[in-house]
Amino acid sequence: MAQTLLFKKILKENDVLILDKGYTRMKKRSFQIKIPQTILKGKTQLSTKQANESRLVTFHRNVVERAIGRLKKWKILQNRVVHQYVPKLNEIVCILVSTINKFDGPLYKDDSYKNKYVKTIMEHINDSTNELQELMNKNKNYRYELVARNRNEIIDFVKNTKYLPAYTISNIRSISTGYYSMKLSERYFVNSINQIKIYEHDHVENCIKVVGIASRFTSVKKHTLILKFDPQKPQQTKFYCSCKSGARTTNPCAHGLCILMLIQSTKKQLPQLLVKQGTMNYHNAVKIERTSSYYQMLYDNIMDCKIYKEWKINNELYCICNEPYNEDEWMIKCSICKELYHPSCIGQIQEEIEDNIDEWKCPYCEEDSS
Repeated sequence: MAQTLLFKKILKENDVLILDKGYTRMKKRSFQIKIPQTILKGKTQLSTKQANESRLVTFHRNVVERAIGRLKKWKILQNRVVHQYVPKLNEIVCILVSTINKFDGPLYKDDSYKNKYVKTIMEHINDSTNELQELMNKNKNYRYELVARNRNEIIDFVKNTKYLPAYTISNIRSISTGYYSMKLSERYFVNSINQIKIYEHDHVENCIKVVGIASRFTSVKKHTLILKFDPQKPQQTKFYCSCKSGARTTNPCAHGLCILMLIQSTKKQLPQLLVKQGTMNYHNAVKIERTSSYYQMLYDNIMDCKIYKEWKINNELYCICNEPYNEDEWMIKCSICKELYHPSCIGQIQEEIEDNIDEWKCPYCEEDSS
């Protein structure tokens, strides 16, 4: 009741709230609610219009999710809070937030990019169809020719196909209209490079189908992607994917972006296809110390009192899946935060991690140190 009264004081009629799906019941209020769309019963993905509208919502909510993600990196907030800390929880959170604000960089470093991305999204927000969706129709007699079935053949195809644009990272970032899609696409890139196959359309010009792109939710499910290229205008590339939001026209999903990264990497002599061995030097050590991860470790040591130690022994959970340690499952320890992770939970491959196991950093620490 108190929270409802507070909302009434702060919010005005017709204010727009960008929320997640947990706030569906608030639609009955006098202010506008923008929530990501839900797939209709009997459907496998959002319609083009639904996906476009959801993209606008998730674009604005992304900064909130990233801020929450930074806060959840602190051990004390990753699991249930010990009851002795509850009376001081407000003060503890204030200290954590202040540390993040002091030592971590801004979530948006350049507002001009944000405005540009919003403009791109709004240009397509009312599109009702994706012209490439029809090319995925199994009932139609569309013919594709298999042109690449493994990594070496894919590299040869990309190098020798003239209609594939010479993408730059700047091109891909602009096409993505967002930070989170770029981060996800890097994960798909690593997971899919040895699994995908490429087909070329037999009569639609400059059009390919990519089969076997990994899903981040389950290793069993694979997605199929249709791309149509403009050789002279990289940013005019068109996409359709079989994933939940793959029908949107505002920007490609992360599966589409990972294929652009593949093309860019291949044409730039594969810098992202090679595993680089790195060693910690003084410069990197200083850089890490200036981030909140360093103070996070200090704070965890301070909070590691007897009560907390006893509780942790009986309740310790690991990885983003929050499961107890299992000797039968291989896990990797982050060289920075010392947390344990299952490679499959963070979209990585055990064999590739083992090549750089002493210097391996989890995705959260990797983001902080970049």
